[in-house]
Amino acid sequence: MIHPQRKFFSPFIFIAVLGAFVSFSAWAETVSQILVEGNKKIETDAITAKLVSKKGETFSLTNVRKDVQQLFDTCYFFNVKMDKQGSGNSVILKYI
Repeated sequence: MIHPQRKFFSPFIFIAVLGAFVSFSAWAETVSQILVEGNKKIETDAITAKLVSKKGETFSLTNVRKDVQQLFDTCYFFNVKMDKQGSGNSVILKYI
């Protein structure tokens, strides 16, 4: 037999968890544009092809870290930094 308190709390917990997932997806930022500045020896298309982050995908700090490492590994850059710009749910990633 299910205890009356458990009967109440089970749906409540389910709704709370569901609400957390819905609110998290509302905060997810989408990469709307990727810009590259300061490249002199290699074309922008060649740089963006090496990036893990892609236009239209959800912004991920883990992917940005991988992007920076990928760019260092090309040996074309001494210094790479990423500037995140944007408002609302869209983000512009600028690699400098």
